[in-house]
Amino acid sequence: MCSTFRPALLFVPLFLTVPCAAQLSITWQHLADLPYAVQSPYMFAVDGRIFVGDGITEHPPLALAGGMHEYLPATDTWVTRTPCPGPDRYGARGFSLNGLGYITCGWANNSPVIQINDTWAYEPSSDTWTPKAPFPGGERYTAISCATSTKGYTGLGFSPYYDDWWEYDPAADQWTQRASFPGGARQSAISFVIDEQVYVGCGASSNTNFLSDLWRYDPQSDTWTPRAGLPTSRYASYAFTYAQQGFVVCGLALDPNNNPTTMAEVWTYEPATDSWTQLADFPGTPRGDGASCSAGGMGYLGFGRYTFGQVPLSANMTSEFWRIRQAETGIGEAGADPLLHVRTAEGTMLITQSGATPLDITITDATGRLVGSGTVPPKGTLSIRMDDPSTGIYLVQPASGNAQRVMVR
Repeated sequence: MCSTFRPALLFVPLFLTVPCAAQLSITWQHLADLPYAVQSPYMFAVDGRIFVGDGITEHPPLALAGGMHEYLPATDTWVTRTPCPGPDRYGARGFSLNGLGYITCGWANNSPVIQINDTWAYEPSSDTWTPKAPFPGGERYTAISCATSTKGYTGLGFSPYYDDWWEYDPAADQWTQRASFPGGARQSAISFVIDEQVYVGCGASSNTNFLSDLWRYDPQSDTWTPRAGLPTSRYASYAFTYAQQGFVVCGLALDPNNNPTTMAEVWTYEPATDSWTQLADFPGTPRGDGASCSAGGMGYLGFGRYTFGQVPLSANMTSEFWRIRQAETGIGEAGADPLLHVRTAEGTMLITQSGATPLDITITDATGRLVGSGTVPPKGTLSIRMDDPSTGIYLVQPASGNAQRVMVR
């Protein structure tokens, strides 16, 4: 879901195409590497700030990374922050709510086996941690955690395999069990949140059974609905929300000999059509079991492991960190509406058209929050005051037709 900074909106040419849907065009940017290679750390974003901590650096013997770092996009650097006071761990999961980051569960030791179910909240403004109600579903690792705008969710995971689903209320500091995940017990699944709906799927129910299904959870009705599954099975992938679509990147698949192999595929899920689209492959080396999140309207992923054969773990881990962003292009066709120009001046979004008829539009950010609305006059300009012109994706929606995605940086 990075340090808050507010550059002006880039002047972005936009072809407004009413009759057909926009095609998402993306680019990848390799950012500054984390100071160390690590597998299965936790990761969360709070108000656009990205935090990464813990994870494993070698096994066997078990070597845990510990510590926590924050990524600063303004300088493309990492800085050290206060580590979680709880045990060092790997396979923990994080989410953010109401200006705080949360982590829960994880694997803390191999011999004897120590798994944990504690929950901690991190406040970026004071760089401090506070213990919260322990996760009541039992100790585990490689679960999934995510959050809507009001509640956090954790479930699934390993040791043994779980299919349960728990809701966290930050106001009451209380966990409540909800309807179990109907797709079956598994670990290292994917999850992303779009329009307050939680999507969960894929993962593995054994070392040789990788899954491809997808389910939508509605927090209001506490119900699960099957959706179109990923066209290929995937385990330990990177998943996040970007431009109102779900992204699934890399991860493991089974080769013809039933051995796990890392993949470079990139898939996007469109909720409106319940369909998947394969994009160009991830440009880096295929990998899995790292961490990912959405922040500032963009998607981030990093870390993890290149191979999963019988080789030293440390030789196959990565410290790389990547960001996905929309390419600065538009689409058009014969007879499409005129070119729009979008820019900002002193916190105001200015939308100009050269058409001969008024054009009603609304503008939302990547989370679906309404930024503004109005009518662009014929051959004129509409001014919309923006309280927080942050970097990221904005969607310009005409009264009829499909929203067009505009990259802001």
